[in-house]
Formats: sequence, C-alpha cells, structure tokens
Amino acid sequence: MGRKERIKELRRCIADLRGIRNELDEVLPSMGAAADSMISVLDDVSALQKIEAGRMTVVPRPCDLVHTLLRTTATAFRAWASGRGVDLGVMNAWSVRGA
Repeated sequence: MGRKERIKELRRCIADLRGIRNELDEVLPSMGAAADSMISVLDDVSALQKIEAGRMTVVPRPCDLVHTLLRTTATAFRAWASGRGVDLGVMNAWSVRGA
C-alpha cells in the first residue's frame, strides 16, 4: 500500500471516528439516565425484599410520582429528541394555568 492510499485510509478512519463520536454525544446522556434508572429499580427491589423480610418499616409520605416519572423520562429522551428537531419538556397543570 502506497503513501497516498495509507493517508486516504487514515482519513476514512478519522471520519468514521468523528461519526461515532457524534452518535455517542447523542446517546450517552440517555444511557446514563437509563443506568441510573436501572440502579434505582435494583435498589427498590432490594428494599422490597427487606420489607418482606421484616427488616425495614415503611413510612408513607406524599410525593408527586407522576410528574417525577414524566420529568425523568423526558430528561432521558431530551438529547435524542433535540437531534430530531423536537423540544421535549414536561409541563404540569400549574404551569399551564399560569401561562
């Protein structure tokens, strides 16, 4: 392989790496959020096992589960949507009434 062919091959490799990097920039935030969600699920399963075994007591407290779930999901998909020209966000009833 001559010098010109090696240079062309290196340029192709570098261009491929740039493409991969651009794809990773889009996907990595979602992967991090998905990993955090999976760890949270595993923590919940562990907590349920402790509750069932009588090693933990449950104290009820108010929470906004629906809004939290929607916000977390929107965060996980925001970079993906942005790459497709979509501005993804979550508004609750209070936000809409105040508009």
